[in-house]
Amino acid sequence: GCTDTSDCVSIISINLNEINDGTKFIAYPNPTSGLFNIIFENIMNQVELTISDSQGKLISKKESKNVIKVSLNLENRPPGVYILTIKSDKIHEIIELIKM
Repeated sequence: GCTDTSDCVSIISINLNEINDGTKFIAYPNPTSGLFNIIFENIMNQVELTISDSQGKLISKKESKNVIKVSLNLENRPPGVYILTIKSDKIHEIIELIKM
C-alpha cells in the first residue's frame, strides 16, 4: 500500500552538441512547447531536417540551403517524444525532442 512521488522539477538546458564531423550546433529549447531552433556553428550548405514520432512516422521534413539557423514547429502536435534527424553530405545526427 505504499506510494512514493517526487516533486516536479523543470530542467532547462542549452547544450552545444558536436556532430560526428566536428560541426557544432545548439539545439534549443528541449523540452519545447512548440518552437524549436537549431543554430549551427558554421553555415550549412545543405541540410535536411526530419521529425518523426516515437513510432517512426514522418511528421515533417525540411530542406534548407546556406543556413546557420533553422526553426521547426511542433505546436500543432500532441505532447510526447519526437525524433529529429539532421542530415547533410557530411553529417547524420539524431536528437530526441520532448514536446510538453
